Amino acid sequence: MIFWLYSVRMNYDFEIDKQLHTKSDNNNSDIDVQILKDGYRFNIEVKTPNQIEKKEESVLNITIPFRVFDRKEMQDEKLGKVTDNFAQKIIDNSQGK
Repeated sequence: MIFWLYSVRMNYDFEIDKQLHTKSDNNNSDIDVQILKDGYRFNIEVKTPNQIEKKEESVLNITIPFRVFDRKEMQDEKLGKVTDNFAQKIIDNSQGK
């Protein structure tokens, strides 16, 4: 919304939720704001962190605050392996702490 308001105030041309690829590309990629200024095109994608509900101190939470793999599916798979192989051993050896 900040970029949108800024664009309006500066009298820039802009589009919100701009599709970067045609639907036939079978690609669901869009950007939040595209601003056009002096022949330049600025594509802006705004990301917000996942909000994690605070749990008891005895609960082990493992999060990756950003994508480190090319595809989300691969990251989810690798995080699952970390949870199964690493986190579970910590829990098993924690003696309830």
